[in-house]
Amino acid sequence: MMFLVKLKPSIIAIPILLGMLNGCGGNQENNAMQSTAMKPTPAATQAIQLIGKRSNYRITTNASDATIVDATGQESARTVSMSSKLSFTDFSVDLSLGTLVPQISETQLRSLIELYIAFFNRVPDAEGMNYWIRQLLAGKSVSQIADSFYAAGLLYPDLTGYTANMSNADFVKILYKNVLGRTGTSAPTDTEVNYWSNDIASGNQTRSSVVIAMLVSARSLANDPNVGWVTRLLNNKISVGRYISIEQGLSYLNVADNISKSISIASLVTAEDTDQAIATLGLIDTNFNLAKTTPPAPTNLNATAADGTISLSFTAPSRNGGSTITSYTATCTNNSTTIQKVGAASPLLVSGLNNGTTYRCSVKTSNAIGDGDSSSIISATPQVSSSGFKLSSSAGADGSAMTADYTCDGTGSTIPLSWTNAPAGTKEFALLMTTLPGDGSTKWNWVLYSIPATTTSLAKDSFGVGTLGVGSDGPMAAYQPPCSQGPGAKIYTFTIYALSASPSLPTSGAITGSIIRDAIANITLGSSSLNLNFTRTTMTGSSAACVNVRNSMNASNTGYAVVSCDANYAYVSSLGITTHAMMNGITATNLQVPTVQKFNGANGWKIPLAPAIAATTTSAVDGPIGIAINGVPIFNPCKQGGCQNGDTKVLGELDICNGHAGRADDYHYHAAPSCVMSAKPSSYWDTHPIGWALDGFAIYGYNNADGKVAPRDSTCGGNTDPVSNGPAGYAYHVTDASPYVLSCFRGTPSPDLANQSSKYSPMRQPPVTPFNVSAMTLSTDSTDGYQVLQFTSAKTFITNEIGSDSYTNTAGTYKIRYKALSGTELSTALAQSKNSGKTMCWNFQFINSSGTTTQPSISYCR
Repeated sequence: MMFLVKLKPSIIAIPILLGMLNGCGGNQENNAMQSTAMKPTPAATQAIQLIGKRSNYRITTNASDATIVDATGQESARTVSMSSKLSFTDFSVDLSLGTLVPQISETQLRSLIELYIAFFNRVPDAEGMNYWIRQLLAGKSVSQIADSFYAAGLLYPDLTGYTANMSNADFVKILYKNVLGRTGTSAPTDTEVNYWSNDIASGNQTRSSVVIAMLVSARSLANDPNVGWVTRLLNNKISVGRYISIEQGLSYLNVADNISKSISIASLVTAEDTDQAIATLGLIDTNFNLAKTTPPAPTNLNATAADGTISLSFTAPSRNGGSTITSYTATCTNNSTTIQKVGAASPLLVSGLNNGTTYRCSVKTSNAIGDGDSSSIISATPQVSSSGFKLSSSAGADGSAMTADYTCDGTGSTIPLSWTNAPAGTKEFALLMTTLPGDGSTKWNWVLYSIPATTTSLAKDSFGVGTLGVGSDGPMAAYQPPCSQGPGAKIYTFTIYALSASPSLPTSGAITGSIIRDAIANITLGSSSLNLNFTRTTMTGSSAACVNVRNSMNASNTGYAVVSCDANYAYVSSLGITTHAMMNGITATNLQVPTVQKFNGANGWKIPLAPAIAATTTSAVDGPIGIAINGVPIFNPCKQGGCQNGDTKVLGELDICNGHAGRADDYHYHAAPSCVMSAKPSSYWDTHPIGWALDGFAIYGYNNADGKVAPRDSTCGGNTDPVSNGPAGYAYHVTDASPYVLSCFRGTPSPDLANQSSKYSPMRQPPVTPFNVSAMTLSTDSTDGYQVLQFTSAKTFITNEIGSDSYTNTAGTYKIRYKALSGTELSTALAQSKNSGKTMCWNFQFINSSGTTTQPSISYCR
C-alpha cells in the first residue's frame, strides 16, 4: 500500500498509519483531488488467498493468465487471470501491473518512483504504483502528482519531517537527504541550501517543483568523478523500487509495514549495492517478472593500469531485469577521447590508451531491453611497463582472499608487502590502499608516502617506514582497517608507485589519499597493484562491545586511536602521542622526551570485550593499567619498580596534564588525564569512558552516571553502579587522591599486563639521574620542525649519551632538540650495523641558553 494514504479513500484514515485499526476505512479526500472524476475506476481484480509465504511459490505468466505452484506441496497449482491480486501470508502480488505498466513510458514510471524517494526516502509498493499510474492515465501530470505527494507529507510530520510552518531551508535540507543522500559530513552547505530556498521564496518555484528540479540535477551528475555517486544512489533506489513494486508487484499486507519496511529498505541501498536491500525480501522466485527492464549496474569496479591499457574488473549484478544479460561495455574517457570495450564478462581490457594520461572509466550492463545504468567511475593512468615491477604479499596472491587480521574484524594489522624490479631512477615510493564503498567514491584505507628508495618490503604491522597520510575514516594519520558494510566480498587494491622525485605536498592540513594520488601523477615511473578480497562473516568489528570502545575513542579531541576487534579483544592502535601540551610544568625529570610508539595492529592495546568480575583481584602496582581515549597509555601512580619508590605526581614528575615521558621516550599518564577531560564538559565523563582498563572495564570521570560523586569500594577503588556506554558489572572512576584511577584489577587483565615490556622498545638509557628543574616546556621550532624540551636547573647536573660517557652541565637553562629523521638522513642512519632491523631514528641536540652545543649531536633508532 502507498505512503500517500490520504489520497486513497480505502486507506486514508490516520489510525491505519498508526496501526490502531485492522481494516481500511474513511472518506477524506485530498483537497487537490476532490473530484472523483479524477480517479479512474480501478480495474476489477480477483483476490486469491494463499496459505504460505511468497517465497514458497513459483509464478509463471503469459499474456492472459498466471500459474501459481506451491513448491512445498501444501496446496494444488492454480491458474488465475492477470487481473488478479495474490495474497500470501507476508506479501500481496498485483498481477494487473503486467498489463498496466506498458501503458505509460519508462520515463513516467521512473518519475513516479522518484517522487516516493524524493518526498519520503522510501521505495514504493505495488498498490500505490497501481493507483498513481492510473492517475497518469487519467490525465494528471507528474507535477500535479508531486503537489499531492507534498500535501500528503504535511499530514504526517512525524513520518515525513514536513510541517506546514517549516522554513524553506529546512524543506530543502530534507530533499538533500532524500534525493542526494547528503547528510552528516556530506550535508549541504548554507550556500547550496540558500540557492534553492531563495528560489522558492522569490516565487520562481514551488516546493513541489523544487523536488522535480533537484531530481533533474541529481540525474545530471552521473559522470562527475567527485559526486557521481549521487546519481548512482538515486538510480539504485529507483532500481530497487521498480523491482519491488513493478517487477515483483509486491505490497506488504498493512499500511504500517508498507511505510516502515519500505523506508528501511531504502536506507539499505547504497551507490554501490542493492543486494542488501533486496535480500530483506527473502524472495527466491528469480524467474518471475511482471515488467522486464534493463539490468542494474555492475559493482566493485577496480582498475589495473599497464602499458597503454586499463583492465577493469567488476562484480556482475545479481539481477538481470528479467532478461538475460547479453554484454558489458567498458568506457574510458579523458578530456578529449573516449574508448570503449564490449565483452561478455569481467575483466574487460581497454587498450589504445595514452601512457601518462588519466582516464575515468565505468562499466554498464546490457540485455535485450537495452543498456542499464553505468557503474561508479574509477580513475587510472596507463604507464610504460616497468621491467617487471611487481608487488606481492605473503598474505595472499593477487585475486585471493585476505584474512580478518587485516580488517576491523581482527587485529587491524597492516598487510606484509614486498616488491621487486623497481624502475631505474626511483627516488622514493608511495603506497595507496583503496576500495569502493557504498557511496561509490574511492575510499583510502592506507596512505603511505616518502618510503625510501632502498625499501623493498613492508612487514606486517609496519612501523616507521615512510610517512603516514590520513585515510577516509580520518582524522588520524594511520592505517584504517577495512570495516565494509553490506554483504558479499569487497576488493581491496594495494598499489605501489615508484617515483622519480618527492611529490610537492601542502605544508599544512591533512595529507589524504587523493592529495597523494594527484601529486604523484606526473612523477610516477611505474606502478604495480595487488587485489585482495574479504567477505565479512563474524562481524566482530561491529559488535556492540567493540562499538562502545570505538565510539569512546572517536570522541577524543586530543589525539586519535583506531579500534579493531576479534572475538575476545578490542585492539586499540595508536602512536601513543597526544595533541595537547606535553611536559609543561614538570619539576623533576630524567630528561626523557615523548616520541611515537609502535602500538599498532597486533601490538595494539588489548581490551577484553566481555569483562567480568574475577574470583581474585590482580595487582596493579607497576606499569600500564589501561589506555585513554586518545590512545595514550595510563600507568599506575608509582615510579618504575613500585610504589616504594614514590608517587610520580607527588614527586613533581608529571606535567600539567598528569603525564610525562618514560624510559622508552614514551608519553603516558599516571593520574586522571586532565587535559583530555578538559576538552569536554565535566558531566560528559559521568556517562562516557575517558579510558579503558586492561581488564576491559571502563574508566569514567569523577561522578557516576547519575551525576553524584562516584563511591569507591575497598577492593580496587571502583564500584558496581549502573554505567552508560560501557560494560556492566564494574567501573573505575578517576579521583584526585592516590591511586587516582584504580588500586587493582577487579576483572581479568589482558595479556598486555604481563607482557608490558614487549609493548615498548627503548632506544637509549635515561640520560640523567632524576633531578629537580623549573620552567619545563615542550614546543616545536617552526624554522626546522625540531621538538624543543626547555628547562632550567638551579644546580650543576651530569648527563650521558651512551652510558659510558658523561657531560657536566652548570646551572642554567637548556634545550634538548630532537626530530625524527627522514629521507637520506634516515637511510644513512639505518644502514649502520647497530641499527639493523630498526625503522625509525631521531637526532638529538643538547644546547645551552647561549645556543652553544654542550655535547655532540647523536641519533638513536628503534
